[in-house]
Amino acid sequence: MSPGGKRRAEDFRKAYFHHEKQNGNESQLVENDYFTDEQGAKVGITWSEEPDGTWFLNLRSGKFDDAILLCQTKPDGSLVVRLPRVFLNRYRNLLSRDTRGQFKFNIVRERGTFYIRLLRPAGLTDISSFVSRQKVIAKEIILE
Repeated sequence: MSPGGKRRAEDFRKAYFHHEKQNGNESQLVENDYFTDEQGAKVGITWSEEPDGTWFLNLRSGKFDDAILLCQTKPDGSLVVRLPRVFLNRYRNLLSRDTRGQFKFNIVRERGTFYIRLLRPAGLTDISSFVSRQKVIAKEIILE
């Protein structure tokens, strides 16, 4: 990721945490891309700026129970996808991994439906129910 991309990722993570705090959801940052939520779940948060309806994101194995994927849809806006522990436990073995052990999340939007691309036999799996109505807007989050 370019230095500018790292800065944008940090801006979107901060915006997400700010919104959560405003809604009474406290979290504890563990390291840059990982935190614990109020229930004690380990959560990984990552961001991608792909403009064409396909996002590539990654998180390190063993660092998270839930995953928050911030998928940029506009120059200053990102969708929030929260993949819960139950989903990740079910499909963890069907997520791609790189040689360093990072899980690869390939999110695809086709005709308004959101999918995650899993290894075969699962393939494209609908995750639209995990896409939040909240959108991260640069340094703030709004509801549509």
